[in-house]
Amino acid sequence: MNSGRAILAGLGAVGLSVVGIASAGGAGHGPGAAEAELIPAFGDAQAPGDQLPRDVAEVAGAVPETARLLGTARGVTFWAATTAGGDICLVAELPNGVNASPGDDPVTGTACTSASLFAARGAAISVDGHTAAHGIVAYLLPAGADGADVRTAAASLDSDVVVERGATLIAADPADAGRAGGIEIGIAEGGSLSLPTLDTCGHVCD
Repeated sequence: MNSGRAILAGLGAVGLSVVGIASAGGAGHGPGAAEAELIPAFGDAQAPGDQLPRDVAEVAGAVPETARLLGTARGVTFWAATTAGGDICLVAELPNGVNASPGDDPVTGTACTSASLFAARGAAISVDGHTAAHGIVAYLLPAGADGADVRTAAASLDSDVVVERGATLIAADPADAGRAGGIEIGIAEGGSLSLPTLDTCGHVCD
């Protein structure tokens, strides 16, 4: 039996992609009004069920007190959190790995970006399971994402959609993520974002 927890954090880690974003860092030490406008859950007080496993928070660089549970899709649990520098992080944990064998460790991935880039692009993450064929690809959208566009994207990717606490998250099998390229989703103030295409190795596809 394996012990401990497998944690992937940072661009280039196997099974993790920080997608189309370069962390710029901002002032502050936790989510404020600006972050709460993007992810309304940040405006709620942290509940016991929101807390990240501490080893995950430390590796991700997230401030543990900022974590907010977004929900579960395809057996994977998702949180949003912020770093001490003000970046927004999407955290995904595959319990014992997707389709893992009994005794395998959980697998956790994180993707962090500046609040300004999250507002324009959202965040995306790809985390491998314990086998090459299984894992998760997820897209966290800023508040105000167009519901009809989200439903169209979900149908195209054969994905699950989690809408909790004002956040919209699309979770898909990596095998289906190649169809994400070119999917446009309307966001606040008349803007739109394009879902990035991820391959099953967790890299951005050109």
